[in-house]
Amino acid sequence: MKKVVYLGLDVHSKCSVLGRMDGEGKYEGDVRFPTSESELIRHVVAVEADEKHLILEECSLARWTAQTLAPYVTKVVICDPKENRRIGWARNKNDRQDAYQLCKVLRLGDYKEVYQAATDHRAEFKEAVQFYMSRVQAATRVKNQIRAVYLRSGVTNVEEVRAFDPEDKEYPARLSGELLRGMVEDLLELLALMEKQAKRAFRRMVQAGRRYPEIARFQKIPGVGPVTAHVFSAWIQAPERFASERRLWSYCGLGISERSSDNKPLGYRRLNRDGNPILKHVSYMAFMAARRSGSEFGRFFEAVLERTGNRTHARLTVQRRILQTMWLMWRRGTDY
Repeated sequence: MKKVVYLGLDVHSKCSVLGRMDGEGKYEGDVRFPTSESELIRHVVAVEADEKHLILEECSLARWTAQTLAPYVTKVVICDPKENRRIGWARNKNDRQDAYQLCKVLRLGDYKEVYQAATDHRAEFKEAVQFYMSRVQAATRVKNQIRAVYLRSGVTNVEEVRAFDPEDKEYPARLSGELLRGMVEDLLELLALMEKQAKRAFRRMVQAGRRYPEIARFQKIPGVGPVTAHVFSAWIQAPERFASERRLWSYCGLGISERSSDNKPLGYRRLNRDGNPILKHVSYMAFMAARRSGSEFGRFFEAVLERTGNRTHARLTVQRRILQTMWLMWRRGTDY
């Protein structure tokens, strides 16, 4: 009879804990060791079993750890920590307890697996897109800080073109004190740096995206520009991972959450809050651009609005339609 062992790995940057459980559910203990490639391999290889099933939670080290240990186990699973409430919400929480609970959820199959990029260049492309988005968000935060300084000084009609121009010396003169003017000058200098980094990150993102033909096809859809096309390709990675458009919408933060008990609804239907906020945001930007262009998506919005009388419902329906169009084009290999 084959000996099956379930391994739960709680991995951190300095130390990791590897727990093991047999096929009958008996916990055989754990071991703590420094996190390194050689130590990870040594402790996994030291476990005697015919089949070794390994689980760890999604984190910055997860992909590297899974790639390192994949040749030495039967199967490796990266799970979603948000779904492991027994671990995250435990009354007594520590690394050893986490390793035990990971073994338990693996043996019971009570976990949600996180999709991982099939190739290294796919993972690197997603990193490039994430970096570009982080630079854009950083520039937006600096702009909000500049705007807040002016508002606190009573300058309510902030002209963004002038307020964010480091060469415009007249606009900061509206501030009452030298201290505030110095703060704005420092923020403008920081903003110029963030925008310069964002431009470089955009060029890198576009360069990395040339490997994927679906990005060019996406941009033929009304409202879908280069940022939306690259973000969708980077996060979705493979269209076949979604069995239906409803699962795609849920992943993009546009799915509907319903709760009931005894066949009675509990509260109102609402958007699922567990979706990806970046994909939700770019679908909104695509909707706004498509509506301004007078495309078929704009006409579809007006038709839904006339039928329902609810602008939010109509907008979300169009956002879902745009995402569905991109997904189906990619999955079928067709053009718009």
